[in-house]
Amino acid sequence: MSADCPPGVTITASDGVPYKAGDVLTCAADGSETYAWIGTNGGSSFSSNSSTVTLEAGEFCLLCTTSLTLDPDCLASAFLCDNAYGKYRKQQYYSCNILLLMSRSVDEMAWCYFLECP
Repeated sequence: MSADCPPGVTITASDGVPYKAGDVLTCAADGSETYAWIGTNGGSSFSSNSSTVTLEAGEFCLLCTTSLTLDPDCLASAFLCDNAYGKYRKQQYYSCNILLLMSRSVDEMAWCYFLECP
């Protein structure tokens, strides 16, 4: 059994982009069983020795370093920085749009009243 040094490291998200709070990032590399995450998650310092990270709401910037099982001195890393949006973000936009539409409808009714629309 042989593996390339350094291994190709990838970080994948459970639901893709845009990232949401609760999404899981997975770090993977051929021939690796040792992982180390370090950085920020949800704006707070973060570290873990798991192959996965669950995103908190807010900014994240994470570095995953992995070593080969057969050669612990062979290290490779990948990083990802972005924002994970909270579950209420979309609802706030929808509420705002509904209020704007309701306000517009009331204004249009007022114009129709003054212009005697059919």
